Amino acid sequence: MQNGKINNQTLYSRKKLIHLGILWATLIGVVALNMLLYLFDITAWLRYTVMFISLIGMVIVLIVEKTRIAYFDMEHRYHLLLSKQVGVTKTNCQFDSNWLRKLTELGFTLASSNPQFSVYYRLTKRLSKRTLMKSGLLEFVTIIHQNEFDFYHEKLDKVYQKVWEQNQKTSKLNKQISIQFKKYDQLSTEVIKDLTKIIAYKEGDNYLININCGFEPNGRKLYYLHAEHYAPNQYYQYTVDLIQQITT
Repeated sequence: MQNGKINNQTLYSRKKLIHLGILWATLIGVVALNMLLYLFDITAWLRYTVMFISLIGMVIVLIVEKTRIAYFDMEHRYHLLLSKQVGVTKTNCQFDSNWLRKLTELGFTLASSNPQFSVYYRLTKRLSKRTLMKSGLLEFVTIIHQNEFDFYHEKLDKVYQKVWEQNQKTSKLNKQISIQFKKYDQLSTEVIKDLTKIIAYKEGDNYLININCGFEPNGRKLYYLHAEHYAPNQYYQYTVDLIQQITT
């Protein structure tokens, strides 16, 4: 509880459980109804009509509730991450030409560069081998040169989309992570609030991760939303590990 109100983490957890309950209640109700139909002496056409309508209703509820549950689960995980976050950390990384050289040594290739931003990318294999389908992971490291340029600007999306389309078929992509860096004079409360606007989307074996990083050169400070012993999903943790790898 915070100031007498349920915090967001608890709120989304409860909503997720409520909609899971609705889903299970619907499934059990439909199964029970169709079993009861055979206990009563009713005409076959009426029995099949009721069965058909109930199954259609169950499919509709399944589609609607699955979307809601996924949303509430994502929000719950996000707010749990916020509650466990590390905060601002120290770094010796200079984010200079040597750092860019390190990116290329790690296999990143320059996709686009202009006065507003530079985008590097690389293609790697998926983390898990449990699924039969072979799929690839597209990784981006973006350096934003102008502070007023938004992390989710349409120009950036177009670059990401272009690289994705060029490699989607050959690499069978269904996962994308992006790490975006921006330099600040000071990592103020407002700046950090903006940096916490991450993406940690997961649906089945599809992932879309975006983590925003803020760097304060004078204090050698770095901020990105992460926790020591928690991540919303395995590819978010992979992205955090990659940030730590390229900033140390």
